[in-house]
Amino acid sequence: MEEPIGPVDILKFCLFKNGYRFKGRLSRRTFWIFVCLMSCITLIYQLVVALCVSGMFQSESYTAFVLTSSVFGLIYFVFATVPLLSAAVRRLNDAGRSGFYLIIPWLVTLVCDFLFYGRLGLYFIIQGPLIDIAEMAGRLTAALTLGDILIGLSYLYLIYLWCLPSAAHELTAEGNGKGA
Repeated sequence: MEEPIGPVDILKFCLFKNGYRFKGRLSRRTFWIFVCLMSCITLIYQLVVALCVSGMFQSESYTAFVLTSSVFGLIYFVFATVPLLSAAVRRLNDAGRSGFYLIIPWLVTLVCDFLFYGRLGLYFIIQGPLIDIAEMAGRLTAALTLGDILIGLSYLYLIYLWCLPSAAHELTAEGNGKGA
């Protein structure tokens, strides 16, 4: 498959041609350019909405604008999220990993939410009826910080996986295992 060259070609390739395809491969260069372009588009969209909301806050059409921007925001979210997930899965496939590695940060977030923020976590943090308020605040802060660190590490691991070189280039024509 031919590699797209320019930013417009990459957007067309990742949004329209392969935006809803989760099989195949995507090079590091194409993936990161696509992620940067989508981040810029999202930032511009958010700035336009923020400027319009700040200008219309006192007007009578504020409610209509908020409803309209919410609908367009939902459409944009679906339009942007599925191709980004598709690109992330194809990038992991290119690096020789399963697309299910994408679930790791979400699972870590769910586990941390349950253990540190849920009822079970609060029970272990606040153990006992006669606990000092300062000690309780210290335990809560430590638990929340530990959860945030674990979640952050899981996202850093995912970014590391996205930065791995292509698994297709690991073997040379002789199959000796040296990179091309």
